[in-house]
Amino acid sequence: MKAARRPARKSSAKGLHEGAPAEEGRGADERLLVESAQSDPAKFDALYELHFERAYAFVAGRVRDRATAEDVTSEVFHKALANLPSYEWRGAPFAAWLLRIAANAIVDQAKRAAREFSRPKDRWGSFPRFRSRWWRSDLWSSEVFGRSRSG
Repeated sequence: MKAARRPARKSSAKGLHEGAPAEEGRGADERLLVESAQSDPAKFDALYELHFERAYAFVAGRVRDRATAEDVTSEVFHKALANLPSYEWRGAPFAAWLLRIAANAIVDQAKRAAREFSRPKDRWGSFPRFRSRWWRSDLWSSEVFGRSRSG
């Protein structure tokens, strides 16, 4: 059986083949925004507005809780602003660097959540294997009742 070829897509958009220069133009604009934010951190807001939705969508897709997604996204932009002077333009979009920060922040948040989550202790405390000996001891009786079992 011979595979049928797909028909070529017709371009309905004007200037479809001019995508590469438009990408270069967007990269150059973004580079200017980054350089201006590096020289004056007050200009970081333009980068924030440009990339917030994408960064939030990236985080929210990986973190199921809305409040956690908002916290992690806030942390991403805080880290980006703090490390912006060390950012080096290498031809990749600024969003790639930002999403790498987001991925690392998601991992950090998951590690924090795992550390904070502990198995619930039973009513005897955190040493259930000693429970059977301890409650029968004179020490337990003296602590609970203020007297020893024998007397």
